[in-house]
Amino acid sequence: MKESEIEQAAASTEGADAAAMTDMLKAMDVPPDDIETPKEPAKEPTQEPAKDVSKTPEPSKEEQAAAKEEPAKEPAKVAEPAEEPKKEPAHEPTPDEFDKKIDGIRLRKDASPRTREAFEEVQKSAKEEHKARVALETRVKELETRETLTPEQKKHIEDLEQFRSTFDIENDPKFTAQFDVPLQNAESHGFHLLKTWNMPDSAAKYIKENGGLLRFRYSNNYMPASLKNKDGSRMTHQQWWDANILPRLTPQQKDELNDVFTFLRNTTRMKGDALNSARANKETYFKQQKEAEEKSAQEWKEKIQSHAQKVLTTYGDAAKLKTIDPKDTPEVKAEKELHNKRYHQAEAIANKYLTQITPENLTEAAIGMGYLSLMKEDMKALEARATTAEGKVKELTTQLEGIKKSGQVGRKITIHEPAKETTTKAVGPRRLGQTSDEAAMEELVKQHAENAL
Repeated sequence: MKESEIEQAAASTEGADAAAMTDMLKAMDVPPDDIETPKEPAKEPTQEPAKDVSKTPEPSKEEQAAAKEEPAKEPAKVAEPAEEPKKEPAHEPTPDEFDKKIDGIRLRKDASPRTREAFEEVQKSAKEEHKARVALETRVKELETRETLTPEQKKHIEDLEQFRSTFDIENDPKFTAQFDVPLQNAESHGFHLLKTWNMPDSAAKYIKENGGLLRFRYSNNYMPASLKNKDGSRMTHQQWWDANILPRLTPQQKDELNDVFTFLRNTTRMKGDALNSARANKETYFKQQKEAEEKSAQEWKEKIQSHAQKVLTTYGDAAKLKTIDPKDTPEVKAEKELHNKRYHQAEAIANKYLTQITPENLTEAAIGMGYLSLMKEDMKALEARATTAEGKVKELTTQLEGIKKSGQVGRKITIHEPAKETTTKAVGPRRLGQTSDEAAMEELVKQHAENAL
């Protein structure tokens, strides 16, 4: 099918729908003669008779006199261009209107069955796609105009926000330290008293599972069905407590237990009041908590920096950067650069353990400090041995000088040392020009130096 014939066959549609139909017809290899296209009768152009401008009648004498008496007219003002009317958006056909337009495109009566079947399939697809597009646009407009959340959804979100604020407040470390910890301590103390007064562990477990001492003591929830009152009615938690706990206590024990319950009641009431106040002013509460956390973190940082400076002073010049002078020799410059590099490496490691306080880092730091202490002890032992060796070398050097001055000659020499047996050593081969005494003393000094180290 030729493109011009396809476009002519789809001319009865409008806008995007006509273009879509044209594209679908192009995709189908429909013979051009099978399409029946509406044709309008051609209109012949109308011609106006030409005016003969060569014969213009001269004005009469009266007209010439009136023209002289009439004053000159002002030139006509040029009219300003009128504003272009706003174009109204194209009418979007309804599914029924679109179907009628599609149905208006018909095949010739003598079209082949294959062509007719393919064309009907194209018409059907076009109608379905148009209906789906209209439905989607309608849905989008509904979503844009209506409320995004239903009242039930809004209520659910408000409940979640309330729960979140309550959870955050109750789990705040400051709130926990002020109320939860004292309540837990009082609860533990109460169970400890009851245990010392021979309350069975099974009863203590049951009380803990049902809300703890305070809640269980004044609860109207029922005990297991097998436990009943004297009148046969089912026993509540409070009734069980009055019948099985209180009669077994002495007046002094009752007073001690009442003190525990009084503290639990008062602290629980204060916790509830604080929780309600914090929920009512949650923005202020969390703002104050954030400011307190930031202040605490800043104080912690300042303490670390202050103590770090004190620790660094114990390491002397090793914990200071070295300034590189332009006059330094290449060897000195290389030594200072290596020192500064190691300084920055140590600084990075220290910052890691000071700023990233995790269980892993704390463990590594603790073990590292333990090994560092051992290494310091080893270094001190090495320094002591080096000092002792240095003293022995000086002592032997003094003895050597004495031998040189006394002029003693011999192949063997004996050195007397405090608390040591007399040792003798044969002198080895001498260097050219070296006396036997000098060679023997040199060998002896070398031996003692090695033993000391």
